[in-house]
Amino acid sequence: MKITDPFGWHTLRHSLGTLMKANGEDVKTIQETLRHANFKVTMDVYTQAVTEVKRSAHNRVVRQILGDSENEHDT
Repeated sequence: MKITDPFGWHTLRHSLGTLMKANGEDVKTIQETLRHANFKVTMDVYTQAVTEVKRSAHNRVVRQILGDSENEHDT
């Protein structure tokens, strides 16, 4: 899969915050990287919870939509 639709810089900011959180970076580092005045904005708006449970659920839905049943295990 590849990205075919246009996207803005704000999408990249959200992705950066989410990926930094998923990689275990501390909240203060993420806040300062995104240049937010307080951590509440960073955590409430710019990051999403990325857990193995959510990732597995997303993978199952993607396989259902795309019809990919060859891989029975979540990645």
